Amino acid sequence: MKPLEKFLSEQSEITIQTLASYIQQCIQEQWQPVLQKGQEELLRLYDKAGEGAAYGTYAHRLFQPVQEQLIQTGFSSSPPFQARCLLHGSGDHQRSGSVGCGAW
Repeated sequence: MKPLEKFLSEQSEITIQTLASYIQQCIQEQWQPVLQKGQEELLRLYDKAGEGAAYGTYAHRLFQPVQEQLIQTGFSSSPPFQARCLLHGSGDHQRSGSVGCGAW
């Protein structure tokens, strides 16, 4: 995955579409390796806690590197994203854009 700062330096202008293009490229490059790397654990999680927990954990693993790139480059969301911990059912905490509760 190319660092966002490098990607942006190669662009003639920075718009929401530019960021969307970067995110799309990252997801396109990473969805399968992330799935393959965690497949056994995701299947165990699916059997133990159900579809929501497995998909939430997968999404967290897939989007976390993108979220980190956005933060490192100075982008943030306002108001902060409120995530619900899919494994433990808690929703009383704020997470900086992540899904699940980081149990991976």
